[in-house]
Amino acid sequence: MKLKIFVSSTCYDLSIIRSQLKSFIENMGYEAVLSEYNDIFYDPQDHTHESCVKEVTNADLIILIIGSRFGGTAIPSLQSLIDFKLLPASSMKTDLLEHKDKLSVTQYEIFKAIEADIPVYCFVDENVWHDHRVYERNKENENVINNMKFPSVDKNETAPFIFEFINFMRARTHNNALFPFGKLEDIESCLLKQWSNLFQNLLSQSKSKSETSKQMNQISEQLNDMKALIMSSVNKQDAPREAAKGVLKFRSLINYVDCLLKSPDVIFKKQSWDALLDDCEIEKTEPFEDKGGRKRLAIVKRDGTFYISSFSFSDNMYYTHQKEWEDFVAISDDVKTIIVEAVRDTSSPYKDLKYYDVLLKDFVKSTQSSSSSDDDSSY
Repeated sequence: MKLKIFVSSTCYDLSIIRSQLKSFIENMGYEAVLSEYNDIFYDPQDHTHESCVKEVTNADLIILIIGSRFGGTAIPSLQSLIDFKLLPASSMKTDLLEHKDKLSVTQYEIFKAIEADIPVYCFVDENVWHDHRVYERNKENENVINNMKFPSVDKNETAPFIFEFINFMRARTHNNALFPFGKLEDIESCLLKQWSNLFQNLLSQSKSKSETSKQMNQISEQLNDMKALIMSSVNKQDAPREAAKGVLKFRSLINYVDCLLKSPDVIFKKQSWDALLDDCEIEKTEPFEDKGGRKRLAIVKRDGTFYISSFSFSDNMYYTHQKEWEDFVAISDDVKTIIVEAVRDTSSPYKDLKYYDVLLKDFVKSTQSSSSSDDDSSY
């Protein structure tokens, strides 16, 4: 699905900018939502004002442009679409909210976006921005402000509602950045930078979550080690220290090999790694490339089906466990039994290896020929 970007502003004075913004958004590959282009569903049972406000909740982002005109005054029924009890907590300057019956449709659209927690990118005409500063310096003096003319505002009587709207947006508890602009290119340049930074931030958050997940997995493994040690001590009071060390050293090996075994007792055989693989009907290992071009290692059975590590970074565990197996086989049967029982009793249901009941050659061929197919959740 395309990102839906709703453009909220008065139409008459900003028609050229709105038209160019539509092209800009669509050239970015997103879906632009503008009322004058029939992008909004106008329910026959609703007033057009209501349809515009309701459409806001379907958007992913809002671009707000504050220009010289106040726009059409919202119909009274719009008040029922906004939870005005919540809005005061969203800004530290809420004088505007005392005039609900005098506000514009554009302002109601933004109230709805704030209520729905949709990000708003607010742009203010630089001339309006200049006059807003004049307004702020003089608004406490009624004699001055009532007789002051603001060149940037189309109708002087609407100036307080425009300027207080700017105050409301600037004083929001979050998402309160405002960007003055003189031409369309200023808006486009700003959006490109902001969206690029947003994308980088999302990638960083995703990476952070991934690192946190790995850390949690490591902690979980350590807890399993501790649990296994306790169980080995409780279940076998006479267990030698060698068993406790073995639980820590061979837990990963046992969990890995258990994925391959046809019978759980095979692990107790005193045999070489190659003999173990033969018992498990493993014929060879074979490197291949997955859809993302990553080098993977398949553990191939005699019938051509195969196993791969649940995560690509675990592929090298095959060679690590091959070396560990020699040490494991050398342990006495009694100690080995304690270790295996303790590990199996505390093992996670999640498997280190995933089995694919298809021929490796067919699997590789399918991944190379169709990059658009769904990824396996562990692949």
